[in-house]
Amino acid sequence: MTSKEYITHQQRSRKWEACLYSIARELEAQLDQSQLIILMRGAGERMAQGFPELQMETLDDVEAVINDVWKESDWGWVKFSEEKDIVKIEHHFSPLKAALGEPSKDWGLALLEGFYTKVFQQLGAAPELAVRQVSVSDDDGITTFNLCVA
Repeated sequence: MTSKEYITHQQRSRKWEACLYSIARELEAQLDQSQLIILMRGAGERMAQGFPELQMETLDDVEAVINDVWKESDWGWVKFSEEKDIVKIEHHFSPLKAALGEPSKDWGLALLEGFYTKVFQQLGAAPELAVRQVSVSDDDGITTFNLCVA
């Protein structure tokens, strides 16, 4: 067993696994991929609305507050970095694949796109900016997103 397989196994909520997996399959049966992405982005935005109000001045401060919440809910952790015209977001060990199943890999992480987009909007980001996934979860459990012009 690899480290990533172990972490993925630990992220499964045994009491919710069958339910969430079944809901995900039903959503896939009812909606096409673009609709699933829209749905998950919307769910992510709602999730961000339930987070503590972010009035931080630095990206490091925002990262620390979000990581405190991720830690308490076993949602991995995030690392922000500023590059040229983007903010790079590396989310480590999201539980979404474990919760929704392998078939959701093409749409499930849109929840984090919506979540981080809303967080940056609450911090004053321009409305034309959005968070988009730029890489799938790698062997180290890292999924990369960018905050950039949508």
